Amino acid sequence: MAYSGTITIAYDGGGTAKSDTITKSASGRVSWEEDVATATTDGQINCPTVDVSELELVYIKSTQDVTLETNDGTTPDDTLTLKANQPYVWWSNAPFVNKLTTDITTNVFITNASGATATVTFEAILDATP
Repeated sequence: MAYSGTITIAYDGGGTAKSDTITKSASGRVSWEEDVATATTDGQINCPTVDVSELELVYIKSTQDVTLETNDGTTPDDTLTLKANQPYVWWSNAPFVNKLTTDITTNVFITNASGATATVTFEAILDATP
């Protein structure tokens, strides 16, 4: 089965509007969404394995400021600081480096000190047969 994901990048200002889309298709998908209560430190979320060498597209978003750590909450492989409603996006051939540098093999850990429950969304398209 093939999966597709699309990211749209848009600019609108000064009377000028521009937009571009990036669409990636591949054989695999990881998708989850979890609520994380405020005052949570290293709340564990079971995450299917994500082989970063297979990533074609990733979209991670939180409705509140949170910290996401991969594989271990104490000594994480990767740490992403997510600002409320400002998604982290990356796609293969992006003009910037992916912040996910190590495979997610077990879990992710979320710390939420925002004062409100955060809804964290994780979407990834992966090519298991590159």
